[in-house]
Amino acid sequence: MSKRFILIFVIALLIQAPAFADDKLEDDTSPVIIGPSINNYEKVDIIQSGSLYPSVVKAVEDISKKLNLNTAYFGRATLGMVSITDSDGVTNTLTKEGYSIPISVFTVNNNVANYFYGQKISYILNNNMAVVSEMTAIRHSLIVGDSITFLTDSKGSNSVQVGLIVPDKYISWTEVLMSRDLGFEFGIYRIKKATLWAKKIDEKVFIELYKNIKTKKIQYLTKTDVNKGDWILPASLLKNEFGEFSVKNRDTSSKWIIVDPEWKAINIETKNLPIIGTTTCHKLMWEPLEGALNQIQSEGLAYTLSKKEYYSNGGCYAPRRITRVNAGGALSRHTWGIAIDINTRSKYHPRVVEIFSDWGFAWGGTWTSPDPMHFELRSP
Repeated sequence: MSKRFILIFVIALLIQAPAFADDKLEDDTSPVIIGPSINNYEKVDIIQSGSLYPSVVKAVEDISKKLNLNTAYFGRATLGMVSITDSDGVTNTLTKEGYSIPISVFTVNNNVANYFYGQKISYILNNNMAVVSEMTAIRHSLIVGDSITFLTDSKGSNSVQVGLIVPDKYISWTEVLMSRDLGFEFGIYRIKKATLWAKKIDEKVFIELYKNIKTKKIQYLTKTDVNKGDWILPASLLKNEFGEFSVKNRDTSSKWIIVDPEWKAINIETKNLPIIGTTTCHKLMWEPLEGALNQIQSEGLAYTLSKKEYYSNGGCYAPRRITRVNAGGALSRHTWGIAIDINTRSKYHPRVVEIFSDWGFAWGGTWTSPDPMHFELRSP
């Protein structure tokens, strides 16, 4: 039995292991030597749809200096993984020519990483290596010492070494975490979130924020706002539930992409559904989607769903990137065929939203970047 297989097997066992108190593991495999010290501070997260405007970032910097606050900047982008090279220099190409596997990558500035992720993760980031989630490591048979090669717009491709593999929750349910400095080399410049923190966050902070940041698209979240945010599956869980595939762009100017035909043939189907008629979705959509539509029909609300709007510019399966906000190349969940837009111009009846929710769908109308036509399956 190879050493590589044993290491991957051990990682798989760790995922099944029970969580310990305070999100710490009790042995030498612990990804966190000292728990994230941000828990000892009060903080406010500054979030905007897509990415923070440069004017917002400048205001945050000025407020931080004025009030002597700590500041962290987090980036996020979707990179295309094309190959893995092991420590012996053997490269495994993962996709057909022209295709890449979308991977969600999160970045944080090096000097404050220890506050949010602990010392061990911070050490890896400061040594220009990547921290990889366990689900991602198992999915791609990754071990520490491997190098991942991603496509980049500027250099064609670039590689990063895997320095640590940790449970997904320790890196906020992203697939790969790296420092912002290293992220720049992969073209990750957008700032998804800024965090201000101190021993005490008082009203002076919020007065300065509201006074100096004029855009209405900003949200301010504190520790007490635990139920806010977009209630959808993170990338690793999404792939566990509905599968992973490789993609390639149709052309350089289009948002539309081509999905691996083999994955599409296995997972994407077309059926005739109540109310909306012929629909193409992921095969795991049928039970909850038909259930929701049948209940809407039985409650006499079929008239509130517009078949005309659905066919004109709605739909379910639509392989494309998100372009309505600066989403860093992220794929729309329509690419998996697990989201559906029906009333693209008309509002949904409140009861329709409730019914879809009861059948396991998230509604885009309450998101950070509202998308009120959109329902998305959270679990099959």
